[in-house]
Amino acid sequence: MATAGALVRAVGRRSRPASPINLRPPGQTERVYACGGELQERWSVVQIRPEARKPGSPEARKPGSPQARKPASPQARKPASPQARKPASPQARKPASPVRPPDDSPDTRRSAGLSAAHRSPPTGRSPGVRPSRPGQVHIRTQIVRIGLYSADMTELGTDWRVVDGVATAWFDAPSLIEGAALAGRIVELSADTLLDLRATGLRVRLDSVEHAEAVSAAARDLGLAANPAALQQLSVVFESTNPSEVRQFWQRVLDYVPEEDGGLADPLRRDPALRIRQSTESRPLRNRIHLDVVRPAAAVEQLGLGEPSGPYGVCHSDPDGNDVDLVPGGALGERAGTDDWQAVFSAMVCYRVGTPTQQRDLAAAAAALADDMGFPLLVDLRPGLVIIDSGKDQWEKDAHGLDLDFTDLAENLQTAARDLGATVDLGLPRFTQLFLDAADVAAVREFWLAALGYTPDRRTGASDIHDPRRLNPVLLFQQLDASDTERRRQRNRIHFELAVPADLAQARVTTTVAAGGRLLDEAENRWRIADPEGNEMVIVSGG
Repeated sequence: MATAGALVRAVGRRSRPASPINLRPPGQTERVYACGGELQERWSVVQIRPEARKPGSPEARKPGSPQARKPASPQARKPASPQARKPASPQARKPASPVRPPDDSPDTRRSAGLSAAHRSPPTGRSPGVRPSRPGQVHIRTQIVRIGLYSADMTELGTDWRVVDGVATAWFDAPSLIEGAALAGRIVELSADTLLDLRATGLRVRLDSVEHAEAVSAAARDLGLAANPAALQQLSVVFESTNPSEVRQFWQRVLDYVPEEDGGLADPLRRDPALRIRQSTESRPLRNRIHLDVVRPAAAVEQLGLGEPSGPYGVCHSDPDGNDVDLVPGGALGERAGTDDWQAVFSAMVCYRVGTPTQQRDLAAAAAALADDMGFPLLVDLRPGLVIIDSGKDQWEKDAHGLDLDFTDLAENLQTAARDLGATVDLGLPRFTQLFLDAADVAAVREFWLAALGYTPDRRTGASDIHDPRRLNPVLLFQQLDASDTERRRQRNRIHFELAVPADLAQARVTTTVAAGGRLLDEAENRWRIADPEGNEMVIVSGG
């Protein structure tokens, strides 16, 4: 029996069978939409338990924050080893409209506000986090209502855009250290803001619009400028004749939480949101879009999804026949100094912290250590958490191409975290990536590179493409039998949605069509476009 780490490595380098397969039946921070100025609070785990309602003043709603796999070829595969491999790494959005639809139509309703914001918990607890078992995060959320593109965006200032219903900004920074300096100031201002620190800058998703100007002022003081062109959020949409059962399956697989519109969201807002919509159209053949999910081995074992299939024994299907390769993660290595780390297609570790100061200091320490080694580390700050991530495969030398051993950095980071009193949560790491089958891989890949503004993997033989800031999920591509015309003609049950700032939406549509896309239809602030082989993406303006 292969070790979990070896399985992660092998599956990460595999390719799916390209032969036609007929489908067979398989044998929470909830997004809440504010009404008027009403404030709603909830604690979220797997199910949401209403706590209290207060009348409220304008404050915020909550956002979301996905990576890839490789095609089969002798060059793209490596022999399995006892170490692990590959990792990872958008959320609820509604059709845009300047007038909010009726409250009783959640599928078309858009929130005119920020997404649910983490709030400080009752006394004696770290910000935004209740005591929990490994792998569980309890987050209290607060909703507030703001206008989307007009007067209220002026109030937010020119640095900010609404993306996926959330006031968001990206500030360019020349290093992790300088980005961490801004993150530290924001944490002192509000421990509930979602921060994604990268070697090239910092993404900020607000918990309250009242902090927008203060965040912008802190950035200006540090000499950092906003870059709205960097903002986008990718999510996945399932069209199902059986949405309830499909939702239950994916909630278990991903450990996501329900949203009011019937979709599912990553409670940490790192991996892509899933939207699940009713369909009456029968599409019985195997989908051309699939998901890979890597979670800790113990979590995968506890799911009890039944006997897996496929050459690696990790493939499961939902009630509609949509496939997921659910891969158990493994240890990063054998060093005692990296016990906290897991390989889930990336090297990842999640630390719980008790105070904003502890969170700020750990982020600063991680930035300094990574900058010193010249490694583009990913550091995400969530209420009560610091998530440190290599990016998919980037802990391996053939992927990062740098003159360093990532496990040296991992050991130094673990020492720094423990010295600061942070506590590892081994149940939280998760990686999700998106996989497309294509008859003409080169043409389809070029389309998605342009449509998403992604970057190709540097390795020969790897079909992966990734967000240059690693804020959205990795996509990769696999050869589909061109003679399988029935499967190629069938419309996918899964498509993507891409939320971009309202003032940049039309330019993105133009770029996507110029890259070989076909504009299938458009509605107010929404454009549905097909790639050269019919895989679809809906570009959404702002919301």
